[in-house]
This record gives sequence, structure tokens and C-alpha cells, in this order.
Amino acid sequence: MSEDDTGVTAPDPEAVAARDGVAVDERTRAFPDEQFDALRDRYNQIDGVVMVGVTRDDGAVLLQGGDDWSPPGGEVDPGQDWASAAVAAVEALTGVEVTVEAAELVEYIEFHREGDSDDSFRAAILHFGASLASDADSFREEPTVADDWDHPAFDPATLDLAWFDAMPTDADSNHEDHIALYFD
Repeated sequence: MSEDDTGVTAPDPEAVAARDGVAVDERTRAFPDEQFDALRDRYNQIDGVVMVGVTRDDGAVLLQGGDDWSPPGGEVDPGQDWASAAVAAVEALTGVEVTVEAAELVEYIEFHREGDSDDSFRAAILHFGASLASDADSFREEPTVADDWDHPAFDPATLDLAWFDAMPTDADSNHEDHIALYFD
């Protein structure tokens, strides 16, 4: 696969995991029936999920949240290059151009139905480091959600974007390790 406009290609998690310097992590999480079924349905329709640590020149990291904070991300359509999916997700959210610089972590999550460890499925999440590519001076100072951003799981009116110089005290506990990737 040739290099695309992201500067990085990531055809699939296994190819990325084989690269030098890319960490690999495996986790197990259990969910109640309804949530487990919804997650399985979601992951059956996509190849996986990307999360992106966008950093500013001064080292601040862009996070999304409101009640708790996490790196921005999105879904990977079947057959889509994972790095391209990372760029598309962040650019749709922010309305500004980003450059994916490197894959940082390949994470595999084994999802289990609570009370039934035999009912499970495995999903991949790729974490990328990125930077702002354009002269988005106002975004560098005060990030905002793009006016035309639409996502089924988030209400744009209640989603905030902010730059952080350190781990926020109200970080999403499921994403603290992910946020820490970008402060190191």
C-alpha cells in the first residue's frame, strides 16, 4: 500500500502491531446484555476504532468531553486505511486539517457478556499521534466542534473540545492510559 495524504498508512492492526516502536495491549471488558449486544452489532459493521492524540507545538493535547475527557476518535469503515480513518474522524469533528504522524498503540479488547465468559468477541483500536496541519490559529487557542459535525453517539451542543497540559482530573477512567500516551 502506498503512502496516502496522512503521511502514514495503516492497512490493518496486525500490520501496524508488527512495526518497531508500536506498543500492543490486550484488555478484557464485560458488559450487561443490552450493552454487549449493542457493541457487538456496532463492531460487526466496522473494522474497528481509531483514537487520535492531537498535540499542539507546546505539547498540549486535544481532548473531547464534557463530563469526562478522552481523545477524539472514530470508526474505521470496512477496508478503509486506519490512518485515513483517524484523519477523517478528527477533521470531521474539528473542521481543521491534521497530520497523523505515527501509530502509537494497537489495542485489542475482548468484549464479554457479563456472567458468560464464553460469549465474547474481539475488536481492535488503533491509537495515533497527530498534529494540526493547517494555520488554525484560532483553533490552537480555543478549539471548537465543527459546525457541520454530526455523530449518532454525541450531541454537538454538549461536546466540548479543550487543550490540556496534563492529565485532567475528570478524565474518562477507561481512557486515562490512552491520554497518557500523548503526554510522554
